[in-house]
Amino acid sequence: MRSAGISFAKSLACFSLLLTVITTQTALAEDETPRIISADLGTTQVLQALNLQDAIIAVDVTSVRQPELRGLPSIGYHRQLSPEGLLSIKADALVGAADMGPETAINALEKTGVQIIQQEPPKTIDTLIENVRTLSTEFNHKEDGEKLINIIEEMRTTLSNTSVKQKTAIFLLDMGGHGGANGSMAGQGTGGDAFLNLLGLENMAKFPAYREASRESLIALNPDVIVLASGGRPSKGPKLEDSEVIALTRAAKEKNIMGMNASTLVAGLSVAAMDEAIRVKTTLAKK
Repeated sequence: MRSAGISFAKSLACFSLLLTVITTQTALAEDETPRIISADLGTTQVLQALNLQDAIIAVDVTSVRQPELRGLPSIGYHRQLSPEGLLSIKADALVGAADMGPETAINALEKTGVQIIQQEPPKTIDTLIENVRTLSTEFNHKEDGEKLINIIEEMRTTLSNTSVKQKTAIFLLDMGGHGGANGSMAGQGTGGDAFLNLLGLENMAKFPAYREASRESLIALNPDVIVLASGGRPSKGPKLEDSEVIALTRAAKEKNIMGMNASTLVAGLSVAAMDEAIRVKTTLAKK
């Protein structure tokens, strides 16, 4: 009986030691900085705001334009990811929108044990806040997450408190370099539509998705405001805002053609898109 007791005591001691080792290793793992790939500008800005700047080891083409991120590897466009490129980076997590892909690239990365976090592209401020809360929880930065949410709420208040007399608008994506083509008009449920909602303006394009804007449709819609979104790169051809068709609209005559950075809407609304909306709406309020 005594020898059995000694054996049990030894077993208990060994178990306690093992538990201590496991606990220590877990604590170390939690303290380690994760290696994160960010697949769109909105996600990148949220990670930066969560004090995870040093955890970002690779970014997409829209994020790499930021001065502080230019030295990082680029994974390209978030819908055209390369499996080989992603695997070579040796990340702990890939974070981006639900529509990043292709699926083969995502699956290849997931099979190696990399954490995949895909979030719904936010079309509303509430969804943006939900995404922020999810990421702050996943990476154990809840306090930073609440600080960012407070900033977003302040931006929401600023937008709500800014009144404009204009009522209607269209959102045109300026492709650039197409000889003054009319561009692509944002319909219902798009990022452009979400941006116009931030401005408190009615989107006159009632169709879904994006469609090429014809001469006839621009003249017929005749909006109070035209938002021209570009990627921030110089156009190779005539500027869309200088086209003869746009010059005929009420927006052009009243000098309500407003530019914005399209990269802030690549994966839905972002903090940067809200900042752009505040700038545009403040300008309109002065007219």
